[in-house]
Order: sequence, then structure tokens, then C-alpha cells
Amino acid sequence: MGKSRELPDDGFESFFEDSSAKRPSEPEDPPRPPSPHEGTNEGGASKGSGVLTTAVGAIAIVALAWWVKETNGKSSQIEKTASDAETVAIDARDLASEAETKAISAESSAQLAKVVADGAKQAALEADTTAGAAKDQASRAEIRAQELVGRLGDFTQLARLSADDALQAARGARDDAQQALVAVDELKASIPDVTALWEQQAQASLNNASTQAENAILLAREASLTAANAERQAAEISQDAESIKQSATTALERVATLESQLALLTEKLDEIGTVENWSTLPLADAWDAYNGEFPNPGFRRDWSGTTRLRGALKRTEAEATTLIARLPSEIAPEETVRRRVAVGNGTDATKLIAAFLRIEPNGEIHLDAPAGVSADWALIDGITFSSKR
Repeated sequence: MGKSRELPDDGFESFFEDSSAKRPSEPEDPPRPPSPHEGTNEGGASKGSGVLTTAVGAIAIVALAWWVKETNGKSSQIEKTASDAETVAIDARDLASEAETKAISAESSAQLAKVVADGAKQAALEADTTAGAAKDQASRAEIRAQELVGRLGDFTQLARLSADDALQAARGARDDAQQALVAVDELKASIPDVTALWEQQAQASLNNASTQAENAILLAREASLTAANAERQAAEISQDAESIKQSATTALERVATLESQLALLTEKLDEIGTVENWSTLPLADAWDAYNGEFPNPGFRRDWSGTTRLRGALKRTEAEATTLIARLPSEIAPEETVRRRVAVGNGTDATKLIAAFLRIEPNGEIHLDAPAGVSADWALIDGITFSSKR
């Protein structure tokens, strides 16, 4: 169906009969789609030309059928011809579709061929590069081989010279060996004399060594005694050191105790003041300071808690009680204290009368004179007692 048929000479009737006779009774199988790898661009072009020719022939047949219908009035044959024309047109359309499919396949094949060609070109470039590198390596290998050949020649020359030197050394060694044999023979001849000399020297060395050994034994004994003495002295020194250590420990403990006591005493002194701080003794209303060569009446307490009185006082009223003064309560004694004092009657100081000074825990100081004696003055200087703790 790729070529158009020519009209027969006997007219249109035989043409239509021929067309009707050659038309298959059963529809043919549809054409198989071509494989993407089948066909080429030239085949696609040829197939397209056949389709065009078939299409032109189909148009001509349709026109001819129409003309026959108009001129002869044979409707049935025209219809049959029209049906044949339609069939031809369908075949032409199928051929055109097949041609288009082959054209697409040809285009894909062309693109694949281009990719393969590019890969081959790249491979050729890489092969060229590899060949150049191999050529360079071959050149360097050749140069290296030439260098090795040159060095091998040098080594060969050196080995030859070394062999000559070794030969000369072997000859010298042979001569030395011969001379050594001669010397051995001479030594054998002189062995008796040399042996005697060696025996004398050996005996002398033995005697000397024996003497040195005895001296060494003596020195060792002395060193042992010295070491024993040193050990004994070291033990004594160790004992002395231990005693000194114990004494030092005891001294440190004593110092710590004294420091503690000193701290207590310092605290006590801070509380009671120093022994030089005298305080005025508060006198009763009927008594006053005597003045003159005696200090004013006063008191003080030292660091040990002992209170001391001083001065002299005189009575200023005719009728006076035994209360002459008052001490602060913290200065007063724990219990009543009596001390002997001298009192006077009148202005004559030579006439002294013994009386008692009574100091109460509440701090009151009383003067107890003998019965019938009126004490005009009293000397309290030097009176001491223990104050409250």
C-alpha cells in the first residue's frame, strides 16, 4: 500500500472491480510499533514519502468516485469505492503514525549515538593523556637506567680496586704470619729463662699480696672497733636526745602552765588595779584625817587579793560611836577580822593605848577601845586582811 495504483485502460468499472476483489475479507492485524533501536533517519524519510504518495492517491480516488457518481449514477459502486477510499485513508493514517513513531525512535537513537560519541571522544582524550604520561615515565625510566648503568660502572671500578687492595692485604698478612712464626720459634728457645724470671716475680707479688692482706685485716678490725664505738656513742646520743626531748616537752608544758597563770594574773590585775593605786577611806561623821606626818586614811588591794590600810585619823565629836569608816563591799573580808592598833587619849602621843580594829564583812570598820578609855585618835597604818574572792 506504499504505492498508488494506476487506472486501467478499460474504464472505471474494471478499476472498482479490481479494488473490490483485492480487498481482504478480514481486517489485517494492526502494524507492530517499531522498536526504539530499529530504523534510521533515512528509513523514516523514505517511509514518510510513501505515506504522502498514498494520501495523494486516496484523495484522487475520492475525487474520482465523486465524479463517477455524478456522471454515471452508479451509487452502489460509488459507495463501495468511497468505502475503499476510507479504508485507504485509515491505512494511510496508520502508516503516518508508524512513520512518526519511527522518527521519534530515530531521534532517540541519534541522541544516544551522540552521547556515545562524546564518551568515545573523552575516552580518546584520556587515552591520549595516559599515553603521554606513560611516555614521560618511560623517558624518566630510561634516564634512570642510564644513571644506574653509570653508577654500576663506578661500582665495578671500585670493586676492582677493592679486590686489588684485598690482595695486597692478604700478601701483607702472609708476610706477618711468617714473621710471627719466626718470633714463636725464638720465644720457644727463650722459654726456660723467661719461666724462671716469671716465677721470681710471681713469688714477690705473692709475698707483697700477703702483706697487704694482713694489713687489710688489721685495718678491718680497727674499722670494726671504730664502728662499734660509733654505734655505742650514737646510742648514747640518741638516749640523751630523747631525754632532752622529754625535758623540752616538760618545759613546754610548764611554760604553757605559766602562760595560763600569767593570763589569769593579768586578768586579775586588770580587775583590781596596780598596788600603787590608793583609794581614800570613807570616814564616819565623827572622825577625820589626823594630818601632820601621817598620810590621809586610805586603802588598796593588790593582785593577790590582800587589802592594806594606811594613815591616822582623829575623833572630831565628844560623843562618838565605835564606827570610824566604811569600806566598799567588794573590798570587805569574808568574815569579821580583828587587828591590834594603837590609840591615844589627848595630845600626848607618847601615851599609847592598845585597842582592836574590827572589820566586818559589810565593810564597816569599828574601833574597840578598852573600857573607860576614850580614844581621841587611832593609827591604822599597816593593817592588812584578805578581801572577798
